[in-house]
Amino acid sequence: MIRIGAQVSGCEQTLFSQLQREHAGAAQMELRYEIDSSDADYCDDASALFAQADFPDRVRVITGALAQVDFATSVTAQAQLTIDLIRTQLNQIRSDSLSIVDPTCRPDQITVKRAKIDQALREIYRLAIEEFHHRPLLDGSCDFRVSGQNRSQVREVTVDRISGPTRLSAAKPATLIYHGKHGQLTTDADFTLTGPFGGDLISLTQNQSLAAAAEQINASTALTGVRSAAEGDQLSLESVFPGAEATLSVNVHFGQFDATDGAGKRDASGDDGLFAARPSIVGRVIAPAAAAGSEVTAEINGQLLTGERIVVNEEAAQFAIEFAAGFTGDFDPITLSDEGVWQFRLSTAMGDVTTLALPNLTPESLGGESGNLADLQSAASAAELFGPHDSLALRILKEAFSQLNQAEQRLDDFADGTIATSAALLAGLKASLEDSGEEAAQEDAPPNPQSHATQRQLAQNILASLATIGRQRTSVVRFLQIIEEVE
Repeated sequence: MIRIGAQVSGCEQTLFSQLQREHAGAAQMELRYEIDSSDADYCDDASALFAQADFPDRVRVITGALAQVDFATSVTAQAQLTIDLIRTQLNQIRSDSLSIVDPTCRPDQITVKRAKIDQALREIYRLAIEEFHHRPLLDGSCDFRVSGQNRSQVREVTVDRISGPTRLSAAKPATLIYHGKHGQLTTDADFTLTGPFGGDLISLTQNQSLAAAAEQINASTALTGVRSAAEGDQLSLESVFPGAEATLSVNVHFGQFDATDGAGKRDASGDDGLFAARPSIVGRVIAPAAAAGSEVTAEINGQLLTGERIVVNEEAAQFAIEFAAGFTGDFDPITLSDEGVWQFRLSTAMGDVTTLALPNLTPESLGGESGNLADLQSAASAAELFGPHDSLALRILKEAFSQLNQAEQRLDDFADGTIATSAALLAGLKASLEDSGEEAAQEDAPPNPQSHATQRQLAQNILASLATIGRQRTSVVRFLQIIEEVE
């Protein structure tokens, strides 16, 4: 069954219809501007004016994007069909495995069942490497590429999105530290404190508590962009936002106030953090997993995270990582790449590329912690695989079905979200431009600039609403995946 139905919710359909009307009005108004500002020689020839206004070129761009939508639809539909066929073979393997596990199954019947399992495994491999447009679809060559993974440290990395270089360490604010004594200031001090917002004169007195000094400095945060905190004998001054553009300095006019950075300077700058040239994963495991399936605490790309399967969603990439049981310390740097994924141009924006990654669903990759489908071949020991109480084969099959479900969900999201949204927007925009070309030649009334701006603003608001709906759909899908993992 193919699920490429490009489903759009009722709310989205209403927004699409309204967006089409606003695009039509804006496009028609824009065309009228072109006509009114054109040379008088063209005033009696509406078709010449329409050609001069570059509208045919815009229609061609939209038509090209719609062709890419059709191509993306065909790739997704073929992948969905292949997954359905692989699922059929998995169901056959599970049925045969359940028969073998049954204590009443005779040796000759087991031999026949295992031969059927071998045949199903060969069919799964054939389906996974089958080519579409001269590219194997589900052998892993169209998936995100993970390099540098040490499986004794990191058991699995699943990449959902790549969009740019990775921040390897968090950005830091500008910081100065003052050291007092017994929680108090040691001398009087008048100084100008200058931060990202500007400067202000601060007057502190000897034996004033550091907590009171911090409160006094924080009273000027709106003017300076500097906040302060006291802890023990230490008073910290910190810019309110991080990054290299954040600066902080102390200029003492009277007394002494030795607030310095780590190098003894009275001025400091923030830090943008460390970036990798390509999307990367770096960090360390702080609290290791006691066993497979237990939680781990790790620092990943500057974030402190805890979980059994840690999901990292950052600007550069979205991925999930699972660590090997018992591993602790720094793990080897991992590099991510989208060189092999399918790429489509589903919008009219210059350089805007939409990617689709398809996973490896060969028998050697389908499975999980217990093993993979290739382990079920008849050459393996039946006693180890098909035990009557705790069948390893059935555990492998359960993990393979889970992996297949995740791949299916990714494709359904791409079809019902990305493709459906792009198709509706592009088709509506194309119709709007074509209708505007016909109507503009028939109108003599001068354009209203205020109406034009209003229509543009309405179109932007509708696009923002559609984007919000898309994010909500993604959140719901992620929530359902979490429920499935818990179960």
